[in-house]
Amino acid sequence: GDIHLEQFGGLCAEAFGRRWFETGWISMQFLNPTAHLEPVDAFVDGDGDVRDAGIDTPEGTVSARGNVGSGDAS
Repeated sequence: GDIHLEQFGGLCAEAFGRRWFETGWISMQFLNPTAHLEPVDAFVDGDGDVRDAGIDTPEGTVSARGNVGSGDAS
């Protein structure tokens, strides 16, 4: 999971700007395993302080779903 979560750094910096580095967070539930070096596609969708996020394989298998945000994570 930690390797795939690295995909979100650039996506979240683009979505939230500098505040991502100050108050950003990720909450992700992993649903299907992937192997080391298996390609995945990460995404961040929506607007506002909390946005939908996920990880899929190129074949369309849902690997993880959750949220990313900036600010209060409650």
